[in-house]
Amino acid sequence: MRIYNNIILFGLVITTLFSCTISTAPLKILAVEQLDGAPRSESGYELGVSAQFAGMLGGHIAIAGGCNFPGIPAAEGGAKRFYKGVYIADTIVEDWLLKWRKVGELLAPSAYGVAIPIDGKIVIIGGSDGKSSLSSVYSISLTQNDSITVDSLPSLPYTMDNMAGAIIDSVIFLVGGNVGGVPSNKMISLDLDSLQFGWRAEEPFPYEARTQLQLVACSNDGFDDGSRDDDALYLFGGFAYYGANKKPTLSTSSLCYSLNSRKWSSVATPISSDSVAVSLGGGCSVALGGGFILSVGGVNKDIFERALLTDWRFSQATISGDIYNIDSLKAIKNEYLMKSATWYEFNDKAMLYDTKSDKWFDLGSHNSLARAGAAIVNDKGLIYNIGGELKPGVRSPKTSKITLGSNN
Repeated sequence: MRIYNNIILFGLVITTLFSCTISTAPLKILAVEQLDGAPRSESGYELGVSAQFAGMLGGHIAIAGGCNFPGIPAAEGGAKRFYKGVYIADTIVEDWLLKWRKVGELLAPSAYGVAIPIDGKIVIIGGSDGKSSLSSVYSISLTQNDSITVDSLPSLPYTMDNMAGAIIDSVIFLVGGNVGGVPSNKMISLDLDSLQFGWRAEEPFPYEARTQLQLVACSNDGFDDGSRDDDALYLFGGFAYYGANKKPTLSTSSLCYSLNSRKWSSVATPISSDSVAVSLGGGCSVALGGGFILSVGGVNKDIFERALLTDWRFSQATISGDIYNIDSLKAIKNEYLMKSATWYEFNDKAMLYDTKSDKWFDLGSHNSLARAGAAIVNDKGLIYNIGGELKPGVRSPKTSKITLGSNN
C-alpha cells in the first residue's frame, strides 16, 4: 500500500492520555539541527507562519500559505494575515540555512486546511482565508521551469477548516474540523482514481467532535508475521469550541480506524519516561514506515484548557450582560497572551508510536521542538519540522531537521 501523510495542525490543539512505555525504543533521535531561513517574497512571511500547507514537491521541501501576526502583535489586538505563496527549498543544506524560492501561488491566501502529498504533487484541501471557511480542492505540481500548475479536483460537500487528513493508495480521508462552521466528528473520503463519485461519507469517529486533530495513515506493508491484518488511520488529539451555549471539550483519547473492518477502536496515547502525560495537541505527526509514527511539539494541556474555559465563560458573560465578569475575564484573557514563551510550556518532546505493539516511546526533549501549529515533512526518513508558534500569536521562522536511527 502507498501512503502519504501530511497533517495541518495549525493554531492550538489538545490531547493527552496515559499508556505504558517500554524502556528501550526501537528508534532513536541521532540529531536535531536548527535551520535558519524563511521565505521573503511576501512581506511578513519572513517572521514565520503556522497552519501552512507542506509536503515534498518535485523532490523539494515545499510550504504554502499559512498565517501570522506581522504587524501589531496578537497580544495588542493585531490582525492575523494569511498568505498564498508556494515556496520550495533544496534538501541539501549549507551553513545551516534553507534557501527558499517562490514558485507560484495558491488560489487564495489560506491556512488551517490539509495538504496531501502524492506522486510529486500536493493536494490542497479546504482551510480558511481569514474571512470564511473554504470548500476548494486542487492539486499543485512543479514544472521543469520551477513554476506551479494547478489542477482542480471535486470540491468538498461543505466548507471545512481545522480538520486532518491522510491518504492510503489513491483514497484521501478527511476527519473532524469545523464543518460548515460547526465542530464535527465526520469523516469523508475521495478516491482519486474514481473522481466521478466525488466525496463519500465514511464512519464518523466516536465521542466528541474534534478540531485541529491529527490523522496519520499506516500500512501493513512489511508486517509478515500476521500481527496486523489491515491498513489503518490513527487519530490523535483535538478540541472543540462550540460557543457560549456549550462548554468546550478537549479530546484525550487516541483512535484507530481499520480500513478492513471500517470500524473505530481506541488505542494507547502517550506518557513520557518520567510518568508525565504528554499532550500531542498542537503538535504534528508523520508516518515513518514499518508501522512507526513520530509525533513532535504541541501545547500544554492544563494551560490551554484553562484558556479555553476562560474564553467560554467570557462569551457567556457577554451574552448575559454580566459586567463584573466581563471585565475580570477580559483581563485574564489579555494577561494570557502577554506571558513569555516558556510560561506556556509547549511540549518539547519527540514521541514514537509503534502501531504493531500499541506502545509509545519517549525519544527525549529538544527545545527547538516546543512549537504548536508547525508543519512536518518526511523526506526519505529525514524529518523537517517547519515554523509554528513559539507562543500564542508569535511564530518561528526556523526549521528543525530530525535525523532518526535504529536503537539496535
